[in-house]
Amino acid sequence: MIEQNLNVSKLNVGDTFESKTYTLTKEEIINFATQYDPQYFHLDEEMAKESLFGELVSSGWLTASISMRLWVESIAIENGFIGSEVNLKWYSPVKPGDQLRVNSEITELEEGNSQDSKVSLNNS
Repeated sequence: MIEQNLNVSKLNVGDTFESKTYTLTKEEIINFATQYDPQYFHLDEEMAKESLFGELVSSGWLTASISMRLWVESIAIENGFIGSEVNLKWYSPVKPGDQLRVNSEITELEEGNSQDSKVSLNNS
């Protein structure tokens, strides 16, 4: 994790940040799906074998939520991230035991006053 409470004025286009690695568990996948995305391929290992995935997979929304936490923890902006535009694409399923990590690069900066600076990032 980078310096806590990083001021936007210390950032530069091209700066990169890498989150810690997070390993997703079967229990997390099932618990999240039970509450928020109750599709059989997120809930039941045996039934999931008959799905197009062939095994238990994470809800994309769980993956996105974990990714958001990793992203925020890896770039500790002084006043936090308020507002965001995100374009999500799920290219492949995330399974129990898979490791998640977020890599970010600053692609654009528009420094305003302490309340309205804009930071554009490319995340992978």
